[in-house]
Amino acid sequence: RRGWRGSTSCGTCGQGVETVEHLFWQCRLARKVWHYIFQKLNITHTPASLGTSWKTWRRRRIPRFLWAGWDTLVMATLWHIWLERNRRVFDNRLMFADHIFQHIKSDFILWAEDRRGRGAMGYRFIVRALAL
Repeated sequence: RRGWRGSTSCGTCGQGVETVEHLFWQCRLARKVWHYIFQKLNITHTPASLGTSWKTWRRRRIPRFLWAGWDTLVMATLWHIWLERNRRVFDNRLMFADHIFQHIKSDFILWAEDRRGRGAMGYRFIVRALAL
């Protein structure tokens, strides 16, 4: 909140204080976006919170060959949630969760095309799962 003098309420849903946990995990929009991702990858045991150790959760729930791709997908998801927050706060425009998911998917596919060698199989697996 470096010098921010605006509202402390969530910039995407207007409910709750905009914390990292709320914006990227608890917010209705974030939950919908994550739901699309977990559903596409057939992940049923999701982390309880963003504060949950994602690395530990990943080791227990995600097959090892998917780790690099999964980490990239998480970063793309967080990035697009942040972009949507800024779109709503600064541009007074909004995009729905299904469209945000499409942007995440498009970026991930572009990044996966450049992936060679170690981890490439995991990226291809995730690309196929997201495309279904």
